[in-house]
Amino acid sequence: MGVEVSADDFVPLMGTGEVKFLGDPESGIGFPGALELVTECKNRGLKVAVASSADRVKVDANLAAAGLSLSMFDAIVSADAFENLKPAPDIFLAASKILGVPISGDRQLGYANEEALNLLFCANLHFPLLRLFCASVSIVERSKTMALPDSSQDLSAEMEVDAFRRLFPIRFFERHLSESLRPDGRPLGKARDTIVNLGLVSSADGSALAKIGSTTMLAAIRMEVMTPSTDSPDEGCIAVEFHMPPICSPTVRPGRPADEAPVISKRLSDVISSCDMIDLKELCLVSGKAAWMGYLDIYCLDADGALFDAALLSAVAAFSNLQIPVVALNDNGRIVAINGGQEEDNASINEKEAVNKEKRKLTLKNIPFSLTCILHKKYILADPTAEEESIMDTLVTVVLDSSDQIVSFNKSGGNALAGSSAIKSCVDLAKKRGKELKQILGEMDID
Repeated sequence: MGVEVSADDFVPLMGTGEVKFLGDPESGIGFPGALELVTECKNRGLKVAVASSADRVKVDANLAAAGLSLSMFDAIVSADAFENLKPAPDIFLAASKILGVPISGDRQLGYANEEALNLLFCANLHFPLLRLFCASVSIVERSKTMALPDSSQDLSAEMEVDAFRRLFPIRFFERHLSESLRPDGRPLGKARDTIVNLGLVSSADGSALAKIGSTTMLAAIRMEVMTPSTDSPDEGCIAVEFHMPPICSPTVRPGRPADEAPVISKRLSDVISSCDMIDLKELCLVSGKAAWMGYLDIYCLDADGALFDAALLSAVAAFSNLQIPVVALNDNGRIVAINGGQEEDNASINEKEAVNKEKRKLTLKNIPFSLTCILHKKYILADPTAEEESIMDTLVTVVLDSSDQIVSFNKSGGNALAGSSAIKSCVDLAKKRGKELKQILGEMDID
């Protein structure tokens, strides 16, 4: 703009805006030349923002009194959405981030007065409780010459990003998506790092822990003998229960079950039964009299998105770790479990051979793998985090079996799918993810 200013130039004006406006209404709102400066900035194509420690109602009233239309500003940030007001710089950092202006800040005052801080960013227009600053390349370049120590610079940058991320999450993510990257550095179609550990629960007949990024699931299976139903006298049964204790997420309250838990339980049960991963006839002990009932409990330890994917992976791994206990037929014709090869009750068990002589593993067929994707405008994001799920609500989960055949396709929330191309892209990503999971499970000799 051709005007050189310094922080000292504004010291006499600090704190006088409210008195000047409220104490002398005839003087008009703002200082001489302020309105002309805003207009000139817009004419020259500069970005203009309002950053105020007043609430939005007062901001709008001041702008109206000044004869300034809201449409003149590229961003309006008020105190309503902030916990820390002045002298904390949060509001101004958020506004500068929206404008795309890197902020160096007041080198000496750091966290102190807002007038000096605003001045070093751009221009301070001194509306009552209202600060406007205009972004231009020359001002930004001048601010860069007053270099902060690296640690302070990193802290300032971190505060800027965090404020913008909280205030405008969609815009924050879309800026990354336009570069085909996500805030955590992943490409759009890449899943998070995945870890599987087997046999962590010694009291269970089979167990596994699956971790996808921060999302963590612990699955445990307990086998009990039951009387089979008359409709399926030669088959056992699997019961699935998904648990979300309060430890997994701040959104889960003690004493009140999470809404997602029964939904995920039902989906897991449907997938396990429909893909024929387990031959229920293998669970039969004595036709019409005894069969195995498998209780699969999955506990969510950390809910950071893609819960179904991690839960299904932990279930598959737990079944691969499952060892069917040894049982025998007692004198009363009842099936009794034998621990460590020794009868639990020698008086009640005869010397007949055990129904199964040693612990055995199940034969797993058509192992299912799943991938959850987010559809947002033209973008498809694989394996979303909880933050991504919370702001982009169109979720699609594809479940494929070992032969890449679709087992289920589930869509929850959001707008209707754009078309078959989006479905095909999700399926292709699920196939790629399936190969990755097969490799992970293959390293543990899981067929």
